[in-house]
Amino acid sequence: MVHAQLLDTPRPTDIVDVVDRLTILQIDPTAAIAPSAGLVLWSRLGSSYDPADLTRAIEKDRSLVETVAYIRSPRDLPAVIAEARNTPMYAGTAAWFEKNEPFRRDIVAMLERAGPLLSRDIPDTSIEPWPSSGWTNNRNVTKMLEILTRRRHVAISGHKGRQRYWDLPDRVYPVDLPDYDLDRAVRQDVRFTKATTAAIRAEIEDLATWLGLEVTGS
Repeated sequence: MVHAQLLDTPRPTDIVDVVDRLTILQIDPTAAIAPSAGLVLWSRLGSSYDPADLTRAIEKDRSLVETVAYIRSPRDLPAVIAEARNTPMYAGTAAWFEKNEPFRRDIVAMLERAGPLLSRDIPDTSIEPWPSSGWTNNRNVTKMLEILTRRRHVAISGHKGRQRYWDLPDRVYPVDLPDYDLDRAVRQDVRFTKATTAAIRAEIEDLATWLGLEVTGS
């Protein structure tokens, strides 16, 4: 299992090969230390991993592709698109999508005029709010963009921090990822042995070097 997850030695050296062998790289907007995709790649590649390399692979080289939730090998894209097209929307989602047809047209027209935009820069012209009782409640723009991405009407073209740039699928705009900043500490649930302490500190210092940060405290 450790070998299959590329967590043993020798370390892999290529981002595309890592994603190909892991099959997917999950995208999670939570970034307590760094975005989860970056941490997964750092844990495999070490401090030689540069987030700009992932940006270049997705946005320039197209050696990797990004969907709503995952980064994948381009050869998987036909299967992903076929699954999205052949899997019907839930009845509630379909009804909301149909009700908000003018909202859909507004978003597509705005992207045609303005080019890539962050979701927060797209006006919410929804007729009916997204009916969720959870964290997506009233996140109408984001929900519509996700549905349109799955249907290949719009695409993810880049990033600004944790925010995504959305655009029409036939246009590509490279955007650099920013630096990271954090204030975190490691707590001992049980007393560490000297060997464990040394190993943990080495990993933390390696992570700090990758993030351009300084480790403080004992």
